[in-house]
Amino acid sequence: MTLKKGKDIFLFIVLLAIVSQFAIDSFIPSFPYIAKYFHANPGLIQISISIYLLGMGTVQLLYGFLSDSYGRKPIILIGMLIFIMGSLLAIVSTSVYIFLISRLIQGVGAGAPGAVIRAMMKDRYAGNKLAKISSYLTMVITLTPPLAPTIGGYVQDMFNWQANFFLLFIISSLVAIAILLFCPETLLSEHKKKLVWKRLGATCREILLHKKFFTNAFSSGLAYACVILYMTITPFLYQHKLGLTVIQYGWLSFFNALALSVGSFVNGFLVMRMGVHRMIVIGIFSLIVSSFLMIFLYYLCGTKLIYILIPMFFTFIGVAFISANTMIEAIEPFAHCAGVASALYGVIQIIVTSFISFFAIILNENSQLPLAVSFVVVSVLICMIYFRRQLKI
Repeated sequence: MTLKKGKDIFLFIVLLAIVSQFAIDSFIPSFPYIAKYFHANPGLIQISISIYLLGMGTVQLLYGFLSDSYGRKPIILIGMLIFIMGSLLAIVSTSVYIFLISRLIQGVGAGAPGAVIRAMMKDRYAGNKLAKISSYLTMVITLTPPLAPTIGGYVQDMFNWQANFFLLFIISSLVAIAILLFCPETLLSEHKKKLVWKRLGATCREILLHKKFFTNAFSSGLAYACVILYMTITPFLYQHKLGLTVIQYGWLSFFNALALSVGSFVNGFLVMRMGVHRMIVIGIFSLIVSSFLMIFLYYLCGTKLIYILIPMFFTFIGVAFISANTMIEAIEPFAHCAGVASALYGVIQIIVTSFISFFAIILNENSQLPLAVSFVVVSVLICMIYFRRQLKI
């Protein structure tokens, strides 16, 4: 089986990425309302993001390995079915613990597209072209972070928090039907591998012992943790401390998309000229500068919305640079096992992100200072990990 054009798969990759992201962002404006509904500590609601990400991360390796043998499409459909079941359970949850279980199930389902779409891209593209397509994909799906909370805010205002999960059920069902009926298989028959479980261990060792892979996957996870920390802390900071309404908070997410879109567009434009490595370095520098800028503005001006958004703009640009290019550096050497490599990349990225985001529940939400200090710590860790390989320390 052959593909006629790259655009044949690009739309489906975008749809799958949007579903996974929408499940993270859409119900964020409802955090305070969910906590009130279950009479639960807000920290339990906050960790629902981390639980979702952990569910995504822990199964990606299995999905990636199976996709190298059975193809990308069947594995995606299995994951989407699990995701749909998790969405239904969230709607009927009667306690906060059932709700958290539903988020775990959603994450397990979302792990399939999370693992496989990178392999689908690797099936079709290579080198700087892959980096360029990755940047444009990032630019397209950055519409999700602003649209999801904005839509979620209106749904919460007009209905209730359960309606947000009903919306997820509808969207994921429609995408699954589209994949089933129209999506081509990107893994050519001659490239499929016989399912040998012993091969999984050997392949994983080969990938994990490759320092370039581990360094980039770990750095990407740390960078994306900045986004998750922001999304976890700001619903309470903005709505409780700064007095924004649920709808205002949703609309504010368009700012995040602007920054991520600018970062993705600029990266797609420059990466063909400057190369992947230089763009990662620029992204790391942007994270460091924006972190210290947020601290400086806090002590100079206090907790005001504009003085949080200005440094966050450069934080999101840095994340866009790092995320798009570390994936290329990590997976490029493993064309012969792209499914497992992309899955391991996702596992490391999400586990690192989840681990960092768990600390959000102990951070004070009355100012941006704890958020800024967290960004400083994350930036320093990225520098230590990424540049240690470059300097061969």
